[in-house]
Amino acid sequence: MDERRTDDGFTLMELMISVTLVAAIATGMLIALRGGLLSLNKTQTRLDENRRAMGVQRILSMQLAGAMPGFQGSVVVNGGFA
Repeated sequence: MDERRTDDGFTLMELMISVTLVAAIATGMLIALRGGLLSLNKTQTRLDENRRAMGVQRILSMQLAGAMPGFQGSVVVNGGFA
């Protein structure tokens, strides 16, 4: 009747498996986060370029409006009116 339970706690194999699973999940999350950050950087670069182009277009429209009294601010961009 004096038997002690010897299976209290985790075995080394169980701990190794759990650490490996946590590392795999963390690696997957880091890869996803890196992809999101790269996408954010590309989007930000494209947005900056578009803002710069819109600023140039606005300046050109203002200059054309000053040079031509009847000009209403329509600038032809890539075959269409902006």
